[in-house]
Amino acid sequence: MGTSKSSDGAGPGGLIPDHAKPVIPDDDQSAPEDEQDADDNASDGAPEDADTAEPDNKPEPGRLGPTRTAISSFARGGGEESLKRALGHYVNRNFKGAANAVARQSHVTAAIARLNSALQNIGTGNPDDPFAGVDLSDKSPQDLIGILIDAVVDRDGSLDAELEGECFADALADLLDADEDADLTNLSEEARSKLIEGALGLCAAKSFLLDVQKTLDSRTANRVEANALRQEIVDFIRASVSEAFRSHVTGSLSVIVTECRRSLDAILRTTYEVFGEFIR
Repeated sequence: MGTSKSSDGAGPGGLIPDHAKPVIPDDDQSAPEDEQDADDNASDGAPEDADTAEPDNKPEPGRLGPTRTAISSFARGGGEESLKRALGHYVNRNFKGAANAVARQSHVTAAIARLNSALQNIGTGNPDDPFAGVDLSDKSPQDLIGILIDAVVDRDGSLDAELEGECFADALADLLDADEDADLTNLSEEARSKLIEGALGLCAAKSFLLDVQKTLDSRTANRVEANALRQEIVDFIRASVSEAFRSHVTGSLSVIVTECRRSLDAILRTTYEVFGEFIR
C-alpha cells in the first residue's frame, strides 16, 4: 500500500471504468495513429469550451482519439508537454468541459465526504461512527483501514467502488507512512485535510489512467517502463489537485472538513479548468 502501489495503475488488459464504456471502443483502434494525429491537430485549432459545456453522455466514437495520440507521444518520450496535451483533450474533447468532468467524479466526492464524516464521528456512537461496537484493542492499522473503507465505500461490485476503495486505502496508508504515530481513531483536522487531499488526487489520477492505460501499455517496451510513466502521470495529477486544494484553503482548514463535498467539487473544477487551458 502507499504511493508506490497507487502509481502502478492497472496492468495490460486491466479494468475499463463504467464511465469509459460509452466513449471508448474496447480496442484501441478508433483511428490509425496518423489519423489520430490529424484529429489531435484539428482539436487544437478549435477546442471545446470548458466553461460553457453542457452535460453530454451520448456515445461519440473516437472522442478519446486526441487524448490517446498525446499519450502515445508521452510514452515515446514527449515529456510533460505531451501529458498536458493529453489532459487538455481529456477535459475538452472527452468530457466537453470541466463541468462535465467534475460531474463524472460525483461518486468520488460523495465517497470522500462520507469518509470525512466517518472520521469526524469516531467515538460518538452515532450511526456514522465506523468503529461503533468494534473492539479496537487488537486491531492493527491495516485492520482499521479496512473497517473505514467498508464503512464508506458502497461495495456494489462496480468499478467506481473498486477505484474508491483502492485510492482510499492508498491515501490512508500514505498518511500512516508520513506519520507513524498517527492514530486513525483520533485524527486531527490537519491530518483529515491531508487525507482528503490525497484521496482526491489519487482518484483523479487513477480515473484518467484507467481511460488511457491500454494505449500507454501498447506504446511502451515493457511493464517497468509503463509503470514509470504511470508514476509520472500520478505525480503530475496529484500535484495539480494539491495546487488547486491550496488555492481553496486560504486560512483555516475547517472549510475542507466542514463543507467537504462542495469544497471537493470546487477543487476538481479548478483542476480540470487548468487542464483544459493546456491546449488553448
